[in-house]
Amino acid sequence: MLLGLCEGPLSQTLRAYVRHHPEDDFATVHREALLLEEEQLGHQGLQTTCFTVGESVRNKPLCEPDWKEKFKKEILDDVKSQMREIVRDVFDEIKPRLPQQSQTSPVPNKPRFKPKRCGYTNSWTRDGEPICHRCKQAGHIARFCQTTLDQPPPLN
Repeated sequence: MLLGLCEGPLSQTLRAYVRHHPEDDFATVHREALLLEEEQLGHQGLQTTCFTVGESVRNKPLCEPDWKEKFKKEILDDVKSQMREIVRDVFDEIKPRLPQQSQTSPVPNKPRFKPKRCGYTNSWTRDGEPICHRCKQAGHIARFCQTTLDQPPPLN
């Protein structure tokens, strides 16, 4: 309820108030904050100042100007860490349900290559014509070969 307040006596007093009155709603806390702010402004002239400190420190505001960016960064960091935890939890729940992969190769990090093609693929001449595997003649493939099955294929 008190996120985004500048650090200072007002925010400390409000935190103590919220701790002692946890049942109060936002409107009540807001009303109390306004009353405390009026009270603090009334006592502003009575505050003592240290004259041994330089002007730059005395006139420094209680709240840094980039508090919004810091607050936003803090929230984003919290959300990132929560998302990492959620992803880790989901992965831990799903991992036992996945089928176990068996290792087929003795070296698990060995890169996989395409299997070597069998020697039964089509061969081609320099002119681009296919060579038949049945009769070893150029110009057609084994599916369209006209040689009979009774003839043994040539031995060349």
